[in-house]
Amino acid sequence: MNERLTETLNYIRTNSQLCAHTSSVQVSAFTRQQDRAINKHYAKMIEDKILTAGIARGALDKALALGESGQDSVERKEQRRIIRSILLAEMTVRGRPLSEAKTLRTKYLAINDTGALQRAFRAQFPSILSVQGRSAWSPSNFTDPKSLAPFKDIAKLKPPVVITRDGRGGAFTFLITSLPSDTRAIPTLNDFDASIYKWMAVSTSVISAGNAIIYGYVGLIPAPCDADSRWGFTERLRHDS
Repeated sequence: MNERLTETLNYIRTNSQLCAHTSSVQVSAFTRQQDRAINKHYAKMIEDKILTAGIARGALDKALALGESGQDSVERKEQRRIIRSILLAEMTVRGRPLSEAKTLRTKYLAINDTGALQRAFRAQFPSILSVQGRSAWSPSNFTDPKSLAPFKDIAKLKPPVVITRDGRGGAFTFLITSLPSDTRAIPTLNDFDASIYKWMAVSTSVISAGNAIIYGYVGLIPAPCDADSRWGFTERLRHDS
C-alpha cells in the first residue's frame, strides 16, 4: 500500500549522493555521519509536513506515478527515483497542491542530468536545516536602524548615513550587504527584497559598534518591519573607518 511513497521516503533516507552538498571548489565539510543525518532530516521534514498539512497518503502516492518507463538505462532509473523525490518534496515541504503533479512531472522528466536533478531536490529545503541555526538569523537579533539617532527621522533621511567604528551612533548589530560604489544607482528607503536585485552584491557581513568592518564602500541594511518582523527598508551605508 502506498508503495511509491514508502519507496521514495526510504530512498531519501538512504541515498547519500541525493543530499550531499558538494562544491567543485571545496569538498563538503560534512562527515558521512552528518550526511546520513541530513538524509533522515529531509525525510522527517517531509513526513512531518504530510502529517501537519493533512495530506492524504493515497493521493500523494498516486501523484508520484511517472508513467511507463520502458527500457530505461541504469542512470535513467536513478533519475526517476530522484524525480519522485523532488515531486514529493515539492508537494510537501514546498506546499505545492497535488493538482500540479502533472505539470511538475513534465518539468522534471524533461531533465536528463543527474546532478541537476539532485540539486533541484536539495533546493526544496532550507539552506540552514536546524531550527537553532535559522533562529540565529531572526530579525529580532538585529538592530532596527530606526532605534539609532542617525536613522531617527526615516521619512526625511537622505543617504549616505555615517556609522562610526567607535560606536558613537549607539550599540547596534546590522546585517550589511556590501555593494559596489555606483553613483548611478543610489538605494532608497524601499523594500529590501526589491532593492537588492538591482545590484551585484560584493559580500554580506554582520557588523556591530565594536566590529564595524565591511568589504565595500556602500551597503544595504535590512531592517525588521514593526508589523510582521520581516526585513524592511534599505539604507545606503558609508562606513567611516
